[in-house]
Amino acid sequence: TYNLTEKKVLKIFPEKSDSVKIEGIFLGGCLDVLANLCGTKLDSVKEFNLGTEKIIWILESCDGNPTEIRRQVWHLKNAGWFEKASGFIIGRPLASLGKEIFGINQYNAVTDILSEFNLPIIMDADIGHVDPAVPVAMGIPAEVFSDKNNFTIKYKWN
Repeated sequence: TYNLTEKKVLKIFPEKSDSVKIEGIFLGGCLDVLANLCGTKLDSVKEFNLGTEKIIWILESCDGNPTEIRRQVWHLKNAGWFEKASGFIIGRPLASLGKEIFGINQYNAVTDILSEFNLPIIMDADIGHVDPAVPVAMGIPAEVFSDKNNFTIKYKWN
């Protein structure tokens, strides 16, 4: 349990949603690293997608500004990484938290690209480089429940 000093507010997209449930296998990490691996011999996402029904993509950024985050998400989308997505969980970005460049901020940098999937997007989750941050085990089936104040992960261990 955290002893938070700030009010916790999650942003859920599409914005008409007050709460969401997402099921799938956790996959993702820091966009600064993933975007650089995409398309290299270390990129096995297409093979992973072949054996998977649903993926909950967990993404966050350390160094990226809002325009870099937009390019990184666009790059992964166009490389086919999100073909099996069941939803997206986006952590607070360290370098671009509260920043805006050319009308692009930490939210629309992601939602403008991912909204075409018509899947839930939970933003400002407690993951990544901004405290408090919960470690997330990748490659494990899970259910995520979220409303605008709470975020719960239930792992489905085999």
